[in-house]
Amino acid sequence: MVIVEFILVVISVIAIAVEFRLKRPKTEKIIVCVISGILVAVFGIYPLLEPEEGEVEIEETSVVHHEILQKGIPRTYKELTFRMGSDMLDYYDVDLSYPRLLQPFKNREYDYPIEIWVDETGQLLISLIVRSIDGKIAGELFDNELVENPNNYFDRNYTKYGVEVVDKDLRPVFQIRIDETGLVYIYGVFYVEKDGEYLIVFISGSSYIIGDYKLIREEIESRINIRAFEYPSSTNLGILRQEQ
Repeated sequence: MVIVEFILVVISVIAIAVEFRLKRPKTEKIIVCVISGILVAVFGIYPLLEPEEGEVEIEETSVVHHEILQKGIPRTYKELTFRMGSDMLDYYDVDLSYPRLLQPFKNREYDYPIEIWVDETGQLLISLIVRSIDGKIAGELFDNELVENPNNYFDRNYTKYGVEVVDKDLRPVFQIRIDETGLVYIYGVFYVEKDGEYLIVFISGSSYIIGDYKLIREEIESRINIRAFEYPSSTNLGILRQEQ
């Protein structure tokens, strides 16, 4: 088919050139040139513009992860409720169109700020200090990116509705998920200080465990969540874990 199209284009170009050299009426020359020009356009130019069979036209981003295709979450809430184990903490008339520094542990009088906001695409963005399960290794997550990550101990992944950080063994040390109703679920390990005493806070489901890691280690280990995403995130950004 390509050869036939090429031959027709060549014949049309030659016809135009010959027609101008022949002594024929002007009207006849115009008709031949118009017909030949149409053939050149149809068989010569248009195929170059049309995608070949099997070729897929792609958007500006060549790799589109599924979280980009998700509907974004709202940026404002009449009520935002944090669920942390057995604790529920409510915020009212919350505008997340800019970074908000929240204190989800203030009911327990612990200082552990978490910055949360939603960008113009509806993407949830989180900033906080993350810890290893024993609390000894610290990293920093800023707008879903690990800006401090000792020896690449942590990795992170996310969709528009949730963010997760895992350790080198792919055990989640932090998870947050928000739904359209304004309910925020938090899981993870948090290293808190009160009256000069440093303690581990571990939140999982309805469990809220706090104490010295050496004393609560077995209980924490028995309640560690299953990771939500595939890793490494560099090749699996936004890809949820497949059930085994």
